Amino acid sequence: MRNSSTVPVDESLRLQWDELLDSVWQRRTELATEHFHRFQGGTFASAHRVESGEILAFTREAFEMLVLQLRRQALPEHLAKIPRNLGMRRARQNVDLDELLQAVRLNFSVLWDALRESADDGYLRTLVHHLSDVNATVERYVLDVQFAYLQERSRMSHSSRLKTTHSVSRLFTGDLGQPGALPEIAAALGVPQDAVFELVAAVGERIPALRNFLEERREDEIYFDYESGGILLAFRRQFADGNPHDFPGLQGGYLGHVQGLAEVPRALNAVALLARAAEAQAGLLDLDRGWPLLASAYLDANIPDFRARILGGLRTLPPNERDRMMETVHAYLETGSLKASADRLYCHRNTVINRLAGFKAATGYDVRVPQEAALVLVAAGRSAS
Repeated sequence: MRNSSTVPVDESLRLQWDELLDSVWQRRTELATEHFHRFQGGTFASAHRVESGEILAFTREAFEMLVLQLRRQALPEHLAKIPRNLGMRRARQNVDLDELLQAVRLNFSVLWDALRESADDGYLRTLVHHLSDVNATVERYVLDVQFAYLQERSRMSHSSRLKTTHSVSRLFTGDLGQPGALPEIAAALGVPQDAVFELVAAVGERIPALRNFLEERREDEIYFDYESGGILLAFRRQFADGNPHDFPGLQGGYLGHVQGLAEVPRALNAVALLARAAEAQAGLLDLDRGWPLLASAYLDANIPDFRARILGGLRTLPPNERDRMMETVHAYLETGSLKASADRLYCHRNTVINRLAGFKAATGYDVRVPQEAALVLVAAGRSAS
């Protein structure tokens, strides 16, 4: 090393620092290899995801960049782009961000060890003097890589969402009639054409809750959504039996076991009807419970005085008696059992029999006859239990 006994102290520190950096520059290929060995020896799941040649090339140029920055020299264009190129590249390779930043920070330990190895006892003051510079330079590199990585992931996510949104729109706006459209849409969404789907729909004031539900789960589960005409539809592949209780806290309509992607647009109308019928219901209304409401709405709209034709005879009864009678009828329709109805209403079995007989006398319909029970259930406009 240079004899600096006759050189001013500040100039001596600068000269020693230049010598140390020259030594590191000469060893940059060796240091890249050392960095690679430490990286492979660590607990990095992505260590075998990126080709070794690529890692070594990036790392060698990173050491060149760091040395020039420590010398406060201008960087050539290809080295100035190292943080951006590395961050973007690893984002596209789906390397974990925390692992990436840990790997980048290895540059500090490798670089510092190399500086220490090149320094004798007379250079310790110079090393200590520049410790913060080395640390700050590597941390700036880390932050630049992180920024580039996050920016690229954001761009990728936005691009992916645009592609998904476009494909879902094609699904619902009539493109299925074009040759090859369905396979293209299925490929873009990443689902088989013949998969089974389940659908959830919300209307009106219940739309924000469904939108929040989707945002909270978008990272962990694959949902597709489509909004049109005051209806927000969410659908996904159905892997289990399908259960509206798998969507806690939501209110609207639910339709499971939709066979094939091509059937999803056709199912939109059905699940939307369930969502509208569920306005007075808690939770998601499925077809098993919602069919009486759908039938009631249809018959009300197409048969004049439909409900009055079935239940009109109850108008002659006192309100209290009418309410008790309908409560008993609903209990029986939901349980199908005289005993279970009596237990639910805390009354005697004979009381249930008498009220059902009174209902038949007033309306002409016997709810113990299945066909007549179905008419009463639809006319009452209540969901099935």
